[in-house]
Amino acid sequence: MNQKKKNKIYRQPLPNRFVHWGIAISIIMLIITGIGQMPVYGRYLIVQPFGTKWLTSYEVTLWVHYFFAATLLFFTTYHVVYHVIKKEFDIWPKKG
Repeated sequence: MNQKKKNKIYRQPLPNRFVHWGIAISIIMLIITGIGQMPVYGRYLIVQPFGTKWLTSYEVTLWVHYFFAATLLFFTTYHVVYHVIKKEFDIWPKKG
């Protein structure tokens, strides 16, 4: 029997995918909690789905906002340090 292996082709290594997903989730949550710090969700009854009542609380959205801001800073710092350690400077133009 001839078995063929299916090779997965990853365009980005695992650390890049980890960082990019972390940054994307952080930014989405920063937008959601930033809007939640204004009384938009409670005033206009936007919070209807189950489990989203926490968005009407300013204190909760403030702490969640701070958490995802710190998460975003962690991911960006990790990304820069990771590429500096591996000496991957492909983003910089080269002479010649």
